[in-house]
Amino acid sequence: MGCCSDEKKALEEKYMGKIEGKIVLVPAGSSGIGFATAKQFVNDGAYDRFGAERVDPRRRCWAV
Repeated sequence: MGCCSDEKKALEEKYMGKIEGKIVLVPAGSSGIGFATAKQFVNDGAYDRFGAERVDPRRRCWAV
């Protein structure tokens, strides 16, 4: 393992579970970076709420 993977592992251990079970508000979360961020928060265990001017009908299930 290189230094970068060790640093990444240390950061993951430090912050793992910090947002689990919390509500996260992501403005402009229906596309692009906002959508990717909202998706990652959900993958990390957070409850997601996002605001958007336009919501793609295919992603409407995210706007619960």
